[in-house]
Amino acid sequence: PAFQVYDASTKDGSIAALTFFALESSSFDAAAAADIDKQLADDIASQIASVWRAMMIRQSSSNSVSTSGNQQQLHEEISSAQEQVRKFDNYHVKRWPMERYISEDQSPKVIHPHPYPVRNLSTNDWNGRLLFAGTETDLSSPGVLEGAVGAADRVLRELRTSFRK
Repeated sequence: PAFQVYDASTKDGSIAALTFFALESSSFDAAAAADIDKQLADDIASQIASVWRAMMIRQSSSNSVSTSGNQQQLHEEISSAQEQVRKFDNYHVKRWPMERYISEDQSPKVIHPHPYPVRNLSTNDWNGRLLFAGTETDLSSPGVLEGAVGAADRVLRELRTSFRK
């Protein structure tokens, strides 16, 4: 169900993932939300476990000569990783269409594409004293998480340049 997955693990070793997904349901039943959310979290955990398995196999095949001992160790590592990801502590589902200032349609039938880059959104104003940052202001990846990071990097560079003057 997830179409974007980001590693949000912390420096202390806590494993976390940030995912984005589209719900296919045309209507939202608040009473059934807890069951739906739990099933969605389980499905995403299975999806991540499957991706980890494929990545571990690919990494193992490129790193070493295959032996039965290596295969057994790889199988154990994959099983451990899959078990770990399926034992998540908590999850949070945010339904953006339910947010008053985000969407006028609480039951959208289509997902609108991400915006195209608009150079004017990334241009400063008031002789460089007003800077705009946000995912839609990024010229490389507007509308996604990478765009928010890119916009923040751009504004930070602009601020550093202005302070050096």
